[in-house]
Amino acid sequence: SFTLRNSDGFVENFGLALLARVAEEAPGVQLRFVPKPDKDSGPMREGTVDLETGVVGGSTGPEVRAQALFRDRFVGVVRAGHPLSEGKISATRFAAGR
Repeated sequence: SFTLRNSDGFVENFGLALLARVAEEAPGVQLRFVPKPDKDSGPMREGTVDLETGVVGGSTGPEVRAQALFRDRFVGVVRAGHPLSEGKISATRFAAGR
Protein backbone atom coordinates (compact mmCIF):
# COMPACT_ATOMS: atom_id res chain seq x y z
CA SER A 1 0.00 0.00 0.00
CA PHE A 2 1.39 3.38 -1.02
CA THR A 3 0.13 6.84 -0.12
CA LEU A 4 0.55 9.46 -2.85
CA ARG A 5 0.18 13.16 -2.10
CA ASN A 6 -0.96 14.98 -5.23
CA SER A 7 -2.92 17.93 -6.52
CA ASP A 8 -6.42 17.36 -7.86
CA GLY A 9 -5.11 18.04 -11.35
CA PHE A 10 -2.57 15.24 -11.12
CA VAL A 11 -5.17 12.73 -9.98
CA GLU A 12 -7.64 13.86 -12.68
CA ASN A 13 -5.04 13.64 -15.45
CA PHE A 14 -2.96 10.61 -14.42
CA GLY A 15 -4.78 8.77 -11.64
CA LEU A 16 -6.94 6.44 -13.72
CA ALA A 17 -4.09 5.34 -16.00
CA LEU A 18 -1.78 4.90 -13.00
CA LEU A 19 -4.33 2.76 -11.16
CA ALA A 20 -4.91 0.63 -14.26
CA ARG A 21 -1.18 0.10 -14.79
CA VAL A 22 -0.58 -0.82 -11.17
CA ALA A 23 -3.52 -3.26 -11.27
CA GLU A 24 -1.99 -4.91 -14.36
CA GLU A 25 1.65 -4.99 -13.32
CA ALA A 26 1.37 -5.26 -9.52
CA PRO A 27 -2.12 -6.52 -8.65
CA GLY A 28 -1.43 -6.70 -4.90
CA VAL A 29 -0.45 -3.04 -4.66
CA GLN A 30 -2.92 -0.44 -3.45
CA LEU A 31 -2.61 3.29 -4.09
CA ARG A 32 -4.15 5.87 -1.78
CA PHE A 33 -4.32 9.44 -3.07
CA VAL A 34 -4.35 12.25 -0.50
CA PRO A 35 -4.69 15.98 -1.24
CA LYS A 36 -1.72 18.29 -1.54
CA PRO A 37 -2.93 21.75 -0.50
CA ASP A 38 0.58 23.25 -0.20
CA LYS A 39 4.25 22.82 -1.15
CA ASP A 40 5.34 21.69 2.32
CA SER A 41 7.33 18.45 2.17
CA GLY A 42 6.73 17.75 5.87
CA PRO A 43 4.48 14.71 5.22
CA MET A 44 7.28 13.14 3.14
CA ARG A 45 9.86 13.75 5.87
CA GLU A 46 7.46 12.45 8.54
CA GLY A 47 6.75 9.29 6.55
CA THR A 48 2.99 9.79 6.31
CA VAL A 49 3.20 9.75 2.49
CA ASP A 50 5.37 7.63 0.21
CA LEU A 51 5.35 9.72 -2.96
CA GLU A 52 4.52 13.32 -3.70
CA THR A 53 4.13 15.11 -7.01
CA GLY A 54 4.06 18.81 -7.74
CA VAL A 55 6.24 21.87 -7.57
CA VAL A 56 9.07 21.38 -5.11
CA GLY A 57 8.93 23.96 -2.34
CA GLY A 58 11.74 25.47 -0.31
CA SER A 59 11.18 23.13 2.63
CA THR A 60 12.50 20.01 0.90
CA GLY A 61 15.29 18.57 2.98
CA PRO A 62 18.33 16.53 1.91
CA GLU A 63 16.59 13.29 2.91
CA VAL A 64 13.95 13.80 0.21
CA ARG A 65 14.91 12.69 -3.29
CA ALA A 66 13.34 14.63 -6.15
CA GLN A 67 13.19 13.87 -9.86
CA ALA A 68 11.56 15.86 -12.65
CA LEU A 69 8.72 13.91 -14.29
CA PHE A 70 7.72 16.45 -16.91
CA ARG A 71 7.47 20.16 -17.61
CA ASP A 72 4.28 21.91 -18.47
CA ARG A 73 3.43 25.35 -19.71
CA PHE A 74 0.56 27.75 -19.47
CA VAL A 75 -1.46 28.82 -22.47
CA GLY A 76 -3.47 32.04 -22.57
CA VAL A 77 -6.62 32.51 -24.64
CA VAL A 78 -8.08 35.89 -25.63
CA ARG A 79 -10.90 36.97 -27.90
CA ALA A 80 -10.20 37.84 -31.52
CA GLY A 81 -8.99 41.41 -31.78
CA HIS A 82 -7.82 41.66 -28.16
CA PRO A 83 -4.61 43.73 -27.88
CA LEU A 84 -2.76 40.74 -26.39
CA SER A 85 -3.49 38.66 -29.49
CA GLU A 86 -0.72 40.44 -31.38
CA GLY A 87 2.94 40.89 -30.56
CA LYS A 88 5.12 39.31 -27.92
CA ILE A 89 3.58 38.68 -24.51
CA SER A 90 5.56 39.88 -21.52
CA ALA A 91 4.62 39.80 -17.86
CA THR A 92 4.03 43.56 -17.97
CA ARG A 93 1.75 43.35 -21.04
CA PHE A 94 -0.12 40.42 -19.56
CA ALA A 95 -0.69 42.20 -16.22
CA ALA A 96 -1.88 45.33 -18.04
CA GLY A 97 -4.20 43.30 -20.32
CA ARG A 98 -7.01 43.12 -17.75
